[in-house]
Amino acid sequence: MDARIQELADRSEITQLVYRTYRWLDEGIGEPSSVFAQDATADTPGGQVAGIDAVVALATRNHSPDKRVHHLLTNVLVDVDGDRAVVHSNAMVTFAPGEAAPGALAAEAEFQLGGRSRWDAVRTADGWRLSTIKHWTVWSSGSQEAAAPAAPPAAS
Repeated sequence: MDARIQELADRSEITQLVYRTYRWLDEGIGEPSSVFAQDATADTPGGQVAGIDAVVALATRNHSPDKRVHHLLTNVLVDVDGDRAVVHSNAMVTFAPGEAAPGALAAEAEFQLGGRSRWDAVRTADGWRLSTIKHWTVWSSGSQEAAAPAAPPAAS
């Protein structure tokens, strides 16, 4: 394949990984193993972890079913260098109360934030995978406590 066409195909596949990450977080649709490398790391306002299981656990904890979360993503820039790539993006995240039900509207947003992200991606035998996720908050509005996940049930 022509190098320019391959680069466009790579950029598209990597961009889709980022979009699929947010679809999984917001709607529970998708499989994290098709997005993240096994040795993925995350450095977010919610914590720092290493390994796909820890990344999934962190994301699941910070995007719990008792909250409705909505990510708006923009300005996705992908720089491919062989079998590695760096992605930069901006996101606005809204947290609202209540479990998501198809077609149901949530109450007013409790917390919003805007931030930037850096994603590193690697080409694997199974295609591109995200290997490093770094998010940092630029601004926020509302009560951050409202975005916190519900406390786990007490041990019996």
